[in-house]
Amino acid sequence: MENENVVCSVCGNTIHNDNYTIIEEEVVCTDCSEHITYCEHCGKTIDDRDDETHCYDGNYYCDDCYNELFNVCRSCGNTIPTDDCNWYDDEPYCRDCYENNFCTCNNCGDVIQRDYAYVYDDKTYCEDCYNDNFCECYNCGDTIRRDYAYVYDEEYYCEDCYNNVDIIHGYHHRDLEIEYKQVNSDDLNWYLGFELEVEKDRGSRFNNQQMAQYIRQNYPELGLVFETDGSLSTGFEIISQPMTINYIYKHSEDFKGILKALQDNGFKSHDTSTCGLHIHVSRTILGEGTNATKNLNKLILFTETFKDEIKRFSRRDNYGYCKFTSDTRGLKNKTYYKSSEILKRLNDMGSRYQVVNTTNNNTIEIRVFRGTLKYETFMATLEFVYNMFKCITEVPTRKINFNKVIKYTDTLYLQDYCAEKEIYNSTYMSDETSNIKKNLTKKVDNTNKIIDTYNDCINQSIVKIVDTLDKMTDKNKIQKELLIDKKNDTSLYMSLYTDLARLNDRKTTKVDISNDDLLDSIIKLDNIDINDFISTLTRFINDLKETLKYSCIYVDENKDLLSKLCEELDKIQENLKENTQENRGSEE
Repeated sequence: MENENVVCSVCGNTIHNDNYTIIEEEVVCTDCSEHITYCEHCGKTIDDRDDETHCYDGNYYCDDCYNELFNVCRSCGNTIPTDDCNWYDDEPYCRDCYENNFCTCNNCGDVIQRDYAYVYDDKTYCEDCYNDNFCECYNCGDTIRRDYAYVYDEEYYCEDCYNNVDIIHGYHHRDLEIEYKQVNSDDLNWYLGFELEVEKDRGSRFNNQQMAQYIRQNYPELGLVFETDGSLSTGFEIISQPMTINYIYKHSEDFKGILKALQDNGFKSHDTSTCGLHIHVSRTILGEGTNATKNLNKLILFTETFKDEIKRFSRRDNYGYCKFTSDTRGLKNKTYYKSSEILKRLNDMGSRYQVVNTTNNNTIEIRVFRGTLKYETFMATLEFVYNMFKCITEVPTRKINFNKVIKYTDTLYLQDYCAEKEIYNSTYMSDETSNIKKNLTKKVDNTNKIIDTYNDCINQSIVKIVDTLDKMTDKNKIQKELLIDKKNDTSLYMSLYTDLARLNDRKTTKVDISNDDLLDSIIKLDNIDINDFISTLTRFINDLKETLKYSCIYVDENKDLLSKLCEELDKIQENLKENTQENRGSEE
């Protein structure tokens, strides 16, 4: 029987006959009951036709449970259980989409998008890890691990390209910027630098380029530069950056490694006739203005005063490229080499191939040392130059000797080296410039007296000879003789006037030292030969006597005149000798 009062609690339609069912005490028509189900997770009754009812894998879920248990893949839009989601940047992805779009950095483990990942040797890396661990060869562009890359001029190279880089530059072609090497506590004025020349032996495992590349690759922090040098046969030159002595000590293991590597690979330095070790020191160490000049003078005076000790220290037997001033400047009086002023002036007149090379703008170069690959000798040499400059700039001249320089600072190798070689000298250095100037003034005065006497003798000789000749001869008679048969004799007689003029030209200008140039004054004095004064006048007078004796005018009536002339000339000669001897005596 139709019951018009029964309404479906779901759709609201009137239920006819008995076409309904009771669900959770609610009347539901037959059609709606077919769509009534339960949430798989919470058991709540739900209608599968409801927008808030969700189905996954044949099971139905209420809206709350569905949102709790499932997500939508950010890439493909498929529904995936939350427990099966792969997350990136707070976004869910199904497994396939995640694997297709993302990967893990092989170094740090972070997830990265494949579009932004870097791949090397079938492994992926994030950008930071890739940049930290890999680089591109500057030459060929290939990717290389930084651990295996070669660095040159702040660029990275693969091994093949690096082996073809011309790392040894031409002579004085230094294209790297200067890097001052120091530790925090250092006085930043006291920089040293070295140039170490090495030769490649026939049995060398590396060629020059490979050896230089090895040093640069294994000791990049030192910033060493490599150059060719025309004085070397088969080698190259290793040039350092400016370094403080403390920086050199701090990197002692690096220097030991470099010198050992050179030895182990068949290079040599001491056992050659070509290799030197040149040490550069910053000019700023000497100070400024007159103080700098004074200290440089002292430095050159020290190297000349203790030349023998420095030669033994240097281990050299050939000083062609590092000459001592006193070995090359042949002033007659060796006392002059006790003058710092003269030595400095002589040094400046020379080339750069001297023990103390002052031709560089920013450094003073000490060129005297022989090359070495022995670490202890290398360090003792650097310490010697450091101590020498320290002592020269801080101690008065009269208190400096060779021993003081060796012990002036607490060095590690210098004293042992000098003890082993038995190099020592306790004699104090002295600068005789002021005494030399006093003696020079006295010598100039005496020399000028001799010159005055010499010039007076010439004047007297010319006057007496001309007067005598005029008395002995008659010009008319001479002219007549020229027309008859005494041509040779009269020509000889006429040439006497020419000889007198030539003698007059031998007069000498006195020495002038008013410009206060000590060396210039010494050179002027050394160029004056007093003995030449006497011999010149004597030779002329003797020649004159012989000429008159055999000429046509040597007749009886002229004998007395000629005799008197000879007596006068003898007096002139004697006068010059006496004045010369007197002035020499006072000079002594």
